[in-house]
Amino acid sequence: MKKQISEIFWLRSVACMTIVFIHALTLVIVSYYSQDETAYKVLRTLQLLLMYGTPMFVFISEFLLSYSYKETVPKGFFKKRFQFIFLPYVIMGLFYGAYTQRKNGVDEIWDQMVLNVVQGQYHGYFVLIIFQFYVLHILYQKLHRFIPMKVALIASLFINVAYLSVINFVDGPTLYDVTPYVWNIQSRLPFLGWIFYFTVGFYAGRHYNEFKQFVVTNIRMMVAVFLLSVGTIVAFYWTETLTIINSKRVDVMFLTLFVIFILFYLATKMKRVPKLFMKVSQYSFGIYLLHPFFQSEVMKWIKATPEINGPVVTTLILLGTGIVFSMIMTHLLNYLKVGKYIIGKVNVRKNRSATTERSQAA
Repeated sequence: MKKQISEIFWLRSVACMTIVFIHALTLVIVSYYSQDETAYKVLRTLQLLLMYGTPMFVFISEFLLSYSYKETVPKGFFKKRFQFIFLPYVIMGLFYGAYTQRKNGVDEIWDQMVLNVVQGQYHGYFVLIIFQFYVLHILYQKLHRFIPMKVALIASLFINVAYLSVINFVDGPTLYDVTPYVWNIQSRLPFLGWIFYFTVGFYAGRHYNEFKQFVVTNIRMMVAVFLLSVGTIVAFYWTETLTIINSKRVDVMFLTLFVIFILFYLATKMKRVPKLFMKVSQYSFGIYLLHPFFQSEVMKWIKATPEINGPVVTTLILLGTGIVFSMIMTHLLNYLKVGKYIIGKVNVRKNRSATTERSQAA
């Protein structure tokens, strides 16, 4: 039995809460600010600096797979992930298709359902990405011994940077005659846009002790590069060199990597993981799937309540309810026999080992 990796609890819970925070900020920005206001740009900049949340889950997922299954994946690997990750992705995609188009008729609802599930046109798209890495993990598990680690890391970095550079700086909508929305959706799905996180996670998981020592030894350099990444992102956005707000930015890739290193370092200094972080980590997949629904519904109530209808209070409420309500619903659904197929499998009675790659895909 492998020992628990407490650092992963920290990373997963922080990544999960960050994603909820990003979506809370989106609702606040749209509701309270116009694009010509300074506050608008400040909050968009904050969102950019939080974009590490989604790609961090690629690292987490691969770290756990590589740490737990060094030779081969267990029997039933894909069956369990299909049941407890892909089925919830499909069901929630259908749900959000109906929810977002409920006022536009049956045809619009059906079309959105299909787009959500087939093309990942809702926030659950990350499941389509993570399944690509499940396949890649099995393939690379057989090939890695023939490829030096430095070569693999440098090659995947080059591929990732090259892909994101095309996405960031080539006018895809004009080149391929698609809308900017479709370009944004389709360009985020190929694993090439996330492969460096996978490679780092693979070797960090296989060489956990060495990775841990590397982080501790080089933490000052990592903080310096992190600050440089922050400065680059802010400069690119405010000079309008790169204004897209998503995690597919070249500069966000470097930010994410060093946020992972710094969080990992901080986690090594903690004697225990607080209960709140343990719970958020345990319920992260349910939170990931459900929080936009609860935030959207709570936002309606906030707008109808003048006493609390302000940007700061609204942000805090949306962050808190997005996490808490999603956890409660996930908990309740898991008491039903079919609940684990709707929202993912969660042990509602006790914490699982951090070394087991659980049903959280995000």
